[in-house]
Amino acid sequence: MKTYAVMGLDKSGLASVQYLRAKGCRVMAWDDNPAQRERAKALGAEITDLAEGAYDCELVLTPGIGPAHKVAQRFKSHISDIELFARDNPDATVVGITGTNGKSTTTALIHHILKSANIKAEIGGNFGTSPLALPPADVYVIELSSYQLTRCPSLRVKIGIMLNLTPDHLERHGDMQGYAAAKANLFNGNSGTAIYGVDDEYSRAIGAQALQKGWHTLPLNVPDTGQYESFDLTQLPTLPGAHNWQNAIAAILACRTLGLSDSVIAQGLASYPGLAHRQQLVAEHNGLTFINDSKATNADATSKALGCYDNIYWIIGGRAKAGGLNGLEGYIPRIRRAFIIGECAQEFGEWCTTHDVAHEQCGTLDVATAKAAQLAKTEKCTGAVVLLSPACASLDQFKGYEERGTIFMSLVQNLLKGKAA
Repeated sequence: MKTYAVMGLDKSGLASVQYLRAKGCRVMAWDDNPAQRERAKALGAEITDLAEGAYDCELVLTPGIGPAHKVAQRFKSHISDIELFARDNPDATVVGITGTNGKSTTTALIHHILKSANIKAEIGGNFGTSPLALPPADVYVIELSSYQLTRCPSLRVKIGIMLNLTPDHLERHGDMQGYAAAKANLFNGNSGTAIYGVDDEYSRAIGAQALQKGWHTLPLNVPDTGQYESFDLTQLPTLPGAHNWQNAIAAILACRTLGLSDSVIAQGLASYPGLAHRQQLVAEHNGLTFINDSKATNADATSKALGCYDNIYWIIGGRAKAGGLNGLEGYIPRIRRAFIIGECAQEFGEWCTTHDVAHEQCGTLDVATAKAAQLAKTEKCTGAVVLLSPACASLDQFKGYEERGTIFMSLVQNLLKGKAA
């Protein structure tokens, strides 16, 4: 009986436990959360404090745990649930999507187009569901983070999409070179179709490396007009802005590679409902629009939303990433006022002061939402938008960006019901 250890019993960890136990493996498991340990125990895992002792089996690590963790140091080999899937499904048709920003939208969009074309497709990975928990499919559309890509050496995607690379997760990877090296693992092996962005040097270099290894490469050239061959990307209301045009073109190229016609792809693009928490329209009321962009957890992601709207009442803050708000200076004329929440309050307040951005400290999301809505109502600017695009991680006040976005939407609806906006 083969033995594995699993550390971190989130969705991917529990899926790994269940999968390995179904294969007849012995599984030792640990999580600091007692409730998660009980769930793993119910699946047949042996609850073991993995911080004690040394082990010669493989350790399945949840993506959020780094290699310097005290438990990780006790194991020679660290793998992920993605690696377990790849080992047992070497011939699966996998579309792998990575990049700093846009990967969730692109993943969801490709999956939607395939499902619209009646192709048996499943979606997972960093998107939310472990591939180990997915039913059999003709195509697996898998979002892959840099953390996951460092722990799945057996993964061989049929189509790999590298969208863009800007500073993020540098505390884990050390520097941009380390971050780029992790992303480049998407193109393990020497065959497949590599779709890559051309707007940053790191993505271009990764695309060139894939070409040298034998991959068929397709660059992501995004036209300024939004006209891409027979596709008019400006007519896609759920995909606003040039950054979403890049996502759409990536989906077009991937779906063409899978054999879909342009007419079928166009139908799928037109019916795409949009991605929750990513420039998601929450409500429109008396000329004021509320947008939930909670998934924008760094400045580059937030820049995409700031570039789409004028007269912005901007809710920002949380746990700051490296670089903070640097790089957003060009969007300042669009910002009416910033409303700051979370533990980055001092840092973001100093940035706003330095760049003459009107702002106020609000502390919490409910206060910021109410103040932003009230000021927008008072000023009555044409095209006014209350935009939650925090440019921060959420874990100082929320369980994740999803909870942050959901609470924002609820706050907006409550304001509107109370005629407060």
